[in-house]
Amino acid sequence: MSIERGYTPREAAQLLGLNEQTVRRMCAARQITHINTSNGKRRARYIITESAIQAWIARHTVPARQR
Repeated sequence: MSIERGYTPREAAQLLGLNEQTVRRMCAARQITHINTSNGKRRARYIITESAIQAWIARHTVPARQR
């Protein structure tokens, strides 16, 4: 198992061109793969891996029309 780079919701939001709260809502709704590192007492703490970001981009990329 290799360790890959993990991003905070703020960092992931910057990479995706989204708002940090949008990324947090995506994690809470399980719309993007993430690691939850919270202990349940405070606001959820998410780590989004690079491969999860790439997979999300691939799922939301619209191909150009062929002429």
